[in-house]
Amino acid sequence: MYYLDGEPLPLNRAFKDSEGNQYPADWLRKSTQAQRDALGITWVAPDPEPDYDARFYWNAETPKDLDELKEQWTAQQRVAAGHFLLQTDWYAARAHDSGRPIPDAVALYRQGVRSTFEVRAGEIDACADVDELAALVTALPVITKVIQDFVPPTFDEETGEELTPAIPEELEFEANPDALTGWPELGEVIEYPAVDYRSFYGALQASPVYAAIRAQAAETLAVNVYCTEFIASIGEAKAGLPQALVIQQCIDDLIGAVTLSAAERTELEDLMTAYGLAEVYTLPTS
Repeated sequence: MYYLDGEPLPLNRAFKDSEGNQYPADWLRKSTQAQRDALGITWVAPDPEPDYDARFYWNAETPKDLDELKEQWTAQQRVAAGHFLLQTDWYAARAHDSGRPIPDAVALYRQGVRSTFEVRAGEIDACADVDELAALVTALPVITKVIQDFVPPTFDEETGEELTPAIPEELEFEANPDALTGWPELGEVIEYPAVDYRSFYGALQASPVYAAIRAQAAETLAVNVYCTEFIASIGEAKAGLPQALVIQQCIDDLIGAVTLSAAERTELEDLMTAYGLAEVYTLPTS
């Protein structure tokens, strides 16, 4: 803002000096610094506007509605989770179409994405005010710490021979405890071969080993429960949604709870081999 004799001079407005001389509205814009100095016109810079994040505040003093911000940022987490899941959706589609199990790393990753979304949504919902929410969602997910500063090499002043080698900078990275919980990373993917669950289950139902397991299930509650869980897991696999980790756990529980003869165990192993299960699953040791 320009000032003359302590009074503000707005741009694009005519004015008079202390002697009554009249100046047109465009004079300030067209005048030189020397002309303004001759009249005693000075410039005083306005106070800068306080910084604020327009995502969270209407101005430097007025925060936006907390509940609306929570809904907005929770929706962003949902979109992010959907993006991460989309990258591995084809594994689920393939499992549905071919019965080939989703690799363990992919299954754990997808489960982790879903659970992390719930955690992040809970962290957002727990914020007591807009300041806390803004700090949470804008915090860097990783903190970098300098473990070792760079140390340059030293040299002999006369010979130029290196006396001590340089020590490189060493950094350490850790999760920021003040940020939202980090999204999981996809581990090494080890593919499972295709498995014919439908034919396996049909052959198993007609086998003596299945009759032996059913007989023990009728007598022992634990075996009955394990048998039911195994059948359910195979049923999901037949429907195109095999969960390899779940099926392996069901096999471990069921076979660990029943008593099979050597011939019955061999028969079960042969069925698993014939329909591809032996490439994915193992029987617990006797």
